[in-house]
Amino acid sequence: VTGAFAHWQNLKPEYFRLFDRVHVMAYDSDEPKHSTLEYAKLSTKTLLQKGVSPKQLCLGLPFYGRKIKNHNVEITYAEIQEKYHPAPNSDEAGEFYFNGQHTIETKTRFALEQGLGGVMFWEIGQDTHNETSLLGTIRATVGAKQEN
Repeated sequence: VTGAFAHWQNLKPEYFRLFDRVHVMAYDSDEPKHSTLEYAKLSTKTLLQKGVSPKQLCLGLPFYGRKIKNHNVEITYAEIQEKYHPAPNSDEAGEFYFNGQHTIETKTRFALEQGLGGVMFWEIGQDTHNETSLLGTIRATVGAKQEN
């Protein structure tokens, strides 16, 4: 049984014991840059402090971007790639903030280093199907860690 939660939700610790996996939605913050590494770390720390075990926790990653000045405007990662062709280490393009390949790699490494149960993402249909794929980036990062 899985459940998806934001770190700011005021849930009692006993609720989390009902789940095999707890997905932390570490995106859609109120900040102009809605899904930074710092926000992921804060979201993770908060849920761990609420009693979620590391192995139970999956770090949420966005496969979309939000307009920096108007969070109500979203665009898929695939659309960002198609329209703006950002570099792998870029998280901004066309007034949108998103997680590029470098940030996804960094967040995945963070989840591995913290001993988390894994990562999850919203949502697979928003990814690309080529060398810019975020899922491909996650897979390569996990594979590299397993080889070490």
